[in-house]
Formats: sequence, structure tokens, C-alpha cells
Amino acid sequence: MDFLVVPTVRFRLLYAWFVIGHGRREIVHFGVTEHPTSSWVVQLLREAFPEDTAPRFLIFDNDSIFSDRVTEMVGQIGIEPRRTAFRSPLQNGIAERWVGSGRGGRPTEHRPSPETQIVGLPRVGGLHHRYEWREAA
Repeated sequence: MDFLVVPTVRFRLLYAWFVIGHGRREIVHFGVTEHPTSSWVVQLLREAFPEDTAPRFLIFDNDSIFSDRVTEMVGQIGIEPRRTAFRSPLQNGIAERWVGSGRGGRPTEHRPSPETQIVGLPRVGGLHHRYEWREAA
């Protein structure tokens, strides 16, 4: 589980909380609020995992909103809580990747002309790439 902060058109912030399933990388449950609290997260956890639908583990970071109360609730549901190490977002890489996708970037572009080709531009030492259309030489 993790949070995604979304600025609105009126310069307010919305906090989107979500749980993503690692197997199929699908959103299991989500909620949006202007004022997140640990009580709110506890309620969403109850809604996310009714009866016997809880996973074995739940990975989350050290954000202060995930207080001891949230950790206790995770255990009461029958889930083993797993916190990531401090400043190690890649330990919950699937959630972080979804957050990155949710932040937008550029919308999908249509091919400008039949002569254009997709070119990959390396980032982070070639670990990631950004793709764009380029005219064939």
C-alpha cells in the first residue's frame, strides 16, 4: 500500500491511498481524501480485506500515516506487515512504479507521419528509457 499526492486545478492536494496486488498488479482498493489520518487508513484496510480475502503480506513504507495503529490493524486482519527500509522506495517497486505512472508524464502520442520511428532515450544510466517519435534519417 502507498499514497499518491495529486494536486487539483484549484491548487489543493488530494491524497490517494491504494493497495495494489503484486500478482496481477491490479488495484485491490483505493480511497481519496484531503486530510488523511491513520484512522482513515484503518477503515480503508477493513474495507479492502473483508472476511478471508487478506493477502499473506502487506508491504508499506515508513510514512508517519502508517502509524502503530495501522500496523496493529494489519496484524489483526491476519496479514504480516512488512515495512520497507528508510529511503528505499524500490523495496515496494510495484507500488512506486504505479505511483510514477499515475503522476502522468506525457499522454500517448499518435504517429506523426509514416516516416517516423520510435527512439529510446536512455535514463538513469540505461536502466530506464524515455521513448519519443523521430523522423527517419
